[in-house]
Amino acid sequence: MFGWYFALFAFDATWALIKSLEALCSSTINNASSSCLSFNSSSFCYDSRFIQSNLLLNQLGKTNFLGVSGPVQFGENQTDRIKGSYYSIKNVQPSVYGLNYVFVLEYSDPGNLKVPLDENIIIWPGNTLTPPTGRASLKGITLRVGIIQSVPFTIVQKTTDSNGQTTLEYIGFIPDLLERLKTDIGINPILQLAPSNQTYDQLVETVNKGINDIVIGDITVNSKRRKLVGFSNAISETSTRLITRNTPYVNVDLFGCSKPFTVKLWILILATCIASGILMCIIERKDNESLTDRSVSSQLALSMWYAFANMVGYGADFAASNAAGRLLTSGLYILSLIIVASYTANLASDLTLAKSQFVISGIGDLKSGKVPPSRIGVRVGTVAEAYYLSHISRGNKNFYPLTTRQNLYDNLLAGNIDVSFTDEAVGIYVTNNVYCNLTLVGDNFDTGIFAIVTPKNWLYAQDLDVTLLLLKETGYIDDLRQKWFEVRNCPDADTTRSTAMSIEAVGGVLIKHENVIAAMTGQKERVFTMVDLENDIYIAYLPLAHILELCCEILIFFMGIKCGYSSPQTLTGQSTAIKRGQKDDLQVLRPHLMTCVPTILDRIHKAVNEKINQSNFVTRQLFYLSYKIKVKRLEIGLDKLVFSRFNQLILGGRVKTMLCGGAVLSEDTQRFVQAALCVTLFQGNSLTETCAGGTIADHFDITVGRAGYPLVSCEICLVDWDEGHYKNTNKPNPRGEIFIEGKVVANGYFGNTSKKENENFKEINRTRYFCTSDIGEFFPDETLQIIGLVKNFISIIINYNNLDRKKDLVK
Repeated sequence: MFGWYFALFAFDATWALIKSLEALCSSTINNASSSCLSFNSSSFCYDSRFIQSNLLLNQLGKTNFLGVSGPVQFGENQTDRIKGSYYSIKNVQPSVYGLNYVFVLEYSDPGNLKVPLDENIIIWPGNTLTPPTGRASLKGITLRVGIIQSVPFTIVQKTTDSNGQTTLEYIGFIPDLLERLKTDIGINPILQLAPSNQTYDQLVETVNKGINDIVIGDITVNSKRRKLVGFSNAISETSTRLITRNTPYVNVDLFGCSKPFTVKLWILILATCIASGILMCIIERKDNESLTDRSVSSQLALSMWYAFANMVGYGADFAASNAAGRLLTSGLYILSLIIVASYTANLASDLTLAKSQFVISGIGDLKSGKVPPSRIGVRVGTVAEAYYLSHISRGNKNFYPLTTRQNLYDNLLAGNIDVSFTDEAVGIYVTNNVYCNLTLVGDNFDTGIFAIVTPKNWLYAQDLDVTLLLLKETGYIDDLRQKWFEVRNCPDADTTRSTAMSIEAVGGVLIKHENVIAAMTGQKERVFTMVDLENDIYIAYLPLAHILELCCEILIFFMGIKCGYSSPQTLTGQSTAIKRGQKDDLQVLRPHLMTCVPTILDRIHKAVNEKINQSNFVTRQLFYLSYKIKVKRLEIGLDKLVFSRFNQLILGGRVKTMLCGGAVLSEDTQRFVQAALCVTLFQGNSLTETCAGGTIADHFDITVGRAGYPLVSCEICLVDWDEGHYKNTNKPNPRGEIFIEGKVVANGYFGNTSKKENENFKEINRTRYFCTSDIGEFFPDETLQIIGLVKNFISIIINYNNLDRKKDLVK
């Protein structure tokens, strides 16, 4: 630093000497015969003397110029410079000749800043000669805006135009707010959707690293994030709530003893008692001595008492005297046994449910240890994780880790966790509109605010804050909250759940023998052609109420294949009823064939991941490398080298064929099962109303996300749904609501709702169809893909219609 500074002085000293010599040699003092650079001769160089040194010193005192170290000027009898440092400030601005440097301010020591005497024209930002006043404006500024999918703040929808091009469309609280900011301020936002696996902390860091200019979403302000970035004024208040599965409240009252039977059934029992008494009076009044000497009213009363006493097992004051009376008495006795047994069983069931009900009342249950840590789900990288570590576990990460909100809902519904944390606004919307079987419990806690993430000391922070305050003062923010948060599509849930037996308790789908045979025919042709009848073993574990399991078991028995029975609670090593150290049913039976539902495969996927994570570094890296290769080329021969080990660890080592139905299987799980477990996975799609006979993929199909092609026992057509713009004429592939016809279609429904639900069965051109309410797309290879549900689209349309109606009322 000092060497550089002294070099500047050395340069100016040398230049001052040169300028002085130049002036000396050009003066009239020197004549042509005498050189201005004359020295006295001497044999020793240090004894040489400049002849005109006095004249040189006088000329040096007159020298004055602007050097690299500042103004250079000397005075008489002084060896130091008269003036000190000098600085200038210049404005860099474009001109026709390129960049132009215009003096704005000068500084010299001693002295201070001053405006140059020469008038210079300064061009200010915006190509104007008027100096700016006030704050920096966002008008016309292009911003990279980071957003994250979070219902209802930001809802991501895929839309397809007439040319078959798919684009992403954003709706919700945040897109509406951005549109208003775009109108009021004039910003040009470029939306950048965060990956689904990116945490909120990582999203905040994108602003600190310059990847995004701002980030807007349901991002809570906390001290950790404040150290990295800045925040705007609040766009919404927030607090944390607990979310769990709906747990109906069991009401205990003075008439609880009557709850095992419904009112209708009690009335039926009473009517049976009265009718039996009247009938007994008619049969016995002439022959029975206990009745002959009584009045008609007395005979009726005594006969009814006889019927009631026999029904409750108390006994009566007389006995039947003839065969008809004895037969009626026997019937009453048998009826009493049925009533007492049913009443006792149902009462015990009600009391057991009331006593064993697991209820979470609030955050205090988590702090007190009522809920095991492994049953508490926490999303990693959120304020919920920080709250859990600081207030509940004291820094111990013993919770069930979750990555996304969808992961949270899936694990709650699957029973992997009992409770989790959610933002109150998001939780209210989700439980009222999306997941009606989830609920919020307890009071809110850990209050805070949502704000827009900005860089630290951002130039445009004031302009953004003023606009947000104005939107809040005018009520626009409150209107947005009412529009997106205070809607409800879920039906009002009953606060009590009755297990009472009713006359109309039996209901469901009317399935004939013909329907089952037709479905089995299609399944046998598509799946069971690969079966070894002599050696293969099938494992049955789903309830027989599951139509897919019922058809497969009947088909197994018909073909003569060996079968073993299990249950979801003992199927895999991760099942709830398997104790540590014990073998699960798959390891004991070692089957070759099995049906499954996505929930079971998700558990298997989780079990394999846990075993991989517990292995050493080399094994993990070998697995990940081989898995990536296998996914890209399923036909590559790496099964026996790497992946057969996982089939043995998880499935027993011999499972070669799986038939998956009941719901759409996620792409990640499907690829994992095919590649890592080395099984042939047949994915299908159908319903109970069609006896699980719809579509099933064949063993040559390696695509993901598709449901296969129709079975031989049914036909499938796509019907135009104009409200959603899904038509057979859509390009590149036809789309529409899925209708199924054939022998697999059931007769209809039975029970209270049969009249309404039977509207799903329609007859078109003398052909009977079942309307699945699924939106499907047929590909050129005749495979079908489920892309949505009609009821979901109807719900969105209803919401938009309601909002338009509210806008009309406001106008």
